Amino acid sequence: MRRPTLALWHDLDDGAAASLMDSILQRWPQQAPRPRLAVAHLDEALRQGLGQNLWCVCLAPSATTPPATVHALIDTLAQETVAALALVPPAWDARALLQADGACLVLPQDAELGLVAAALFTLVERQRAVGALAQELTTLQRFQGGLRSEIGRMHEELQLAGKVQEQMLPAAMPHAPGLEVETLFRPSSYVSGDIFDVQQLTESTVGLFLADAMGHGVPAALMTMVINRALAMVEQDVEGRQRLVPPAEALQRLNEALLGASAGAARFATAVYALLDAQEGSLRVAAAGHPPPVLFRNGADEP
Repeated sequence: MRRPTLALWHDLDDGAAASLMDSILQRWPQQAPRPRLAVAHLDEALRQGLGQNLWCVCLAPSATTPPATVHALIDTLAQETVAALALVPPAWDARALLQADGACLVLPQDAELGLVAAALFTLVERQRAVGALAQELTTLQRFQGGLRSEIGRMHEELQLAGKVQEQMLPAAMPHAPGLEVETLFRPSSYVSGDIFDVQQLTESTVGLFLADAMGHGVPAALMTMVINRALAMVEQDVEGRQRLVPPAEALQRLNEALLGASAGAARFATAVYALLDAQEGSLRVAAAGHPPPVLFRNGADEP
């Protein structure tokens, strides 16, 4: 670590300022390396600002120095987390200055020089910890900035995945004599592990499908897309005629397709599929691990 810089910003004559710094360094703890020294008048310090690697500033105004000048310097040092000790003339109210600028230590200029040296040494050593904390804070802020960016990107990707899943749902409900179909799909997050499909298979027959993939979030949502594509509701027989796949057979084929497509550990899903013939008034239902559907008729429910 580079040697710290101890500055004396004063409004004294140059001889008195040099004598003050020499007396302080003579009383510096022997086991500690002496800091670099930087001496400047108060007005010069106001113009030039802070130097590189400045750890601590000793302010030494004169009796004629405007207190506003000292307050302005203390504010600048506090904003940059630079430690400060003000040696104020006897005529100044040290307590008032301390109350106004709590970020600065205040001692009278006639204080014992050993006490002044000890206070400055303590501030320099404290500044080592302050510098380390500031560096850690900077690293943490950079990490948080990258994390916020990554979270934002994931947020956009999940929103896109949710829109893709919504596009796989039926855009409109089928129409058949004496039949009305209403649906409600409300995912608890961006995407859902549930999927449904309602298709008009013939003029009077509608296929009703509902599945629930194990788990939550993106993995479950991806599985619902696989389920939706693998379900066969209609096929052509050997003579080229359209054949409605019975619900039990459709779910059996779906199960075989999912087992064949699984890489590694198989994922679990439940499903229910029904063929409703509005003309005949018949309903054929098959369930695979899914809670049985409930039929409401004349105000009463039947499993």
